[in-house]
Amino acid sequence: MSRLTKRAAALMGIIFLVGNLPLNVAADEPKRAADYEKHIDIWGEYVPGNTGESKLSCMNINTETNYGDIASEFSKVIVGGDYKEAEQTIDSMTYYAEIQPGYESERFDDRPYLIPYPADNRKVVLSRMPETLEVSGNAADVDSVSENEVSKNAVSRNKVRKNAVSRNTVSKNVISRNKVSKNAVSKNSLSKDAVSRNTISKNGAALSGGSPAVIIISGGAYTYKSMDGSDFESKDIAIALNSYGISAFVLHYRSNPYEYPYPWLDLQRAVRHLRFYAEDYGIDPEKISILGCSAGGNLAGTFINEIRGEDLLPEEYLKDEIDCVSDNVASAALIYPVTTFKYNISMLFAAFPAAEVQDGNRRNELLNKMDLASNFNSADIPQIVCYGTADRLVNHEGTLEYVSAAKNAGADIESYQLEGLDHAFRCDNYIDGYVKWLKEKVRSHPGET
Repeated sequence: MSRLTKRAAALMGIIFLVGNLPLNVAADEPKRAADYEKHIDIWGEYVPGNTGESKLSCMNINTETNYGDIASEFSKVIVGGDYKEAEQTIDSMTYYAEIQPGYESERFDDRPYLIPYPADNRKVVLSRMPETLEVSGNAADVDSVSENEVSKNAVSRNKVRKNAVSRNTVSKNVISRNKVSKNAVSKNSLSKDAVSRNTISKNGAALSGGSPAVIIISGGAYTYKSMDGSDFESKDIAIALNSYGISAFVLHYRSNPYEYPYPWLDLQRAVRHLRFYAEDYGIDPEKISILGCSAGGNLAGTFINEIRGEDLLPEEYLKDEIDCVSDNVASAALIYPVTTFKYNISMLFAAFPAAEVQDGNRRNELLNKMDLASNFNSADIPQIVCYGTADRLVNHEGTLEYVSAAKNAGADIESYQLEGLDHAFRCDNYIDGYVKWLKEKVRSHPGET
C-alpha cells in the first residue's frame, strides 16, 4: 500500500472515530446543513453573545496546517483524561471545519436556527413576531418598549471581550446574580393570559391534538457540528421520526469560539420557541423532547440538569415573550453522550476560555461543573441513554456513572448497551426502541389517546 493510500485510509478512520466531520469545501462555495432552505431563526433581531466582532482576532489558529492534518491532530488530543495544551488544535479545527468552508461566520454574528420536519409535512408559517419586554423588577412591561428595540449601549455592553479569560463567557458572579430558582417561576413572567397562548389555541381548545416533537442536537465536541454539510445526527434522525408520526426539529447551535453558556442558551431558546409557536408547528407544547448525540448529548444532559429553569441571559439583553415561556421538556435521549469531560479534558477548550482551562485549579472546577453525575438534577425528566461498548472516543464509564446517579435519585431512566458498536453509530441501531420508549413516556400527558 502506498504512503498516500495509507494516509487516506488513516484519515477515513479518524473521520469515522470523531463522528462524521463536516465536508471541507472552498469558502466561495459554502454548503449548509441538509434542508437549510427551510431553516427558521430562533432568536429575534438581537442574539445574546453576538457582537459582530472578528472571531479570528481571538482564536489561536495554525495557518500553516490543512484540514486533513488538523483532523488527525484533533482526534488525538480530544481523547483522554490527561491534560493537553489543545487551544490551538481546537481553534484550528473550528476554523478549517466550520469557518473556512462557510458553515459559520468569521464574525460573532451567527444566528442559531431550527430546521423543521413537521409530522404532517405542513408548510410552516409563524403567526406573529414576539414582542420585546422591558423588565422592571419582577414585572414585564410589554408596552414600554417597542418591538425588538435595544439601545446601542446595551448592545455594546453585551459584546464579547477579546480577553481570553472573559471571551464569550459569563463569570461566576454574573451567573449567580442571573440565576432564577425553579420555584421562582413568576420572575420576569408574562401575565396569565399571555402565557396561556402556549397551551390554548385561538379558538380556546387545548392544544392536545398536536404531535409529539423532538429537538435533535448533533455532536462535534463543541468544535464543529456533524450536521454541517451532512444529514448525519440531523436529517437522518428527523426522517426516521417522521415515519412514526413524530415531528422533528434539527437545532443548529453556536459552538467554538462561542463559549459557555451560549450553546445551552440556544437549546433553551429552541425549546421556548417551539412552545411559543406550538400551534403553528402542529405540535403539543407539553410533548417536546430533546435528543442529543455525542457532544449534543452533553448539551442535552447539561441543559436538563443545570440550565433548565435558570436565567443565564446577559443582564443587558432585553427579553421578549419567548424568553418568558417555560423551558421544560417531556423527555431526554442521550445517544453515545459525553456525560463528563474528565475522559475528554481537551473539550474544555471548546467550551470555556483557554486561560481558565490552562489554570489547574480552575480546570478542576470546570471538570466538576461539567460532570453530570455529580450535578444530577433531573429526576423529573424521563431519560433514555444509548451507548456502544467499543466506543473509542467517549469512555462509557462516564455514561454508567450518570445512569447510576440518575437511578439513585429515583429518576425514570433506561439505558441500552450496544455490543461492539463504536462512537457515532447510525440511528437505525436505536430508533425503533427509542420511539417505542418515547410514546410510552408522552402517553400520560392530557389529550393523548
